[in-house]
Amino acid sequence: WGIVLLVTGLYFLKLKPRFFRDWEDRQIKKYMKE
Repeated sequence: WGIVLLVTGLYFLKLKPRFFRDWEDRQIKKYMKE
């Protein structure tokens, strides 16, 4: 179980930056419109 959690954690760490960047871009676009 520990190994599964570790792999999932690493997977999320790889995904998060991309997801976070996309979310940040969306927030910036929202502010630019106003």
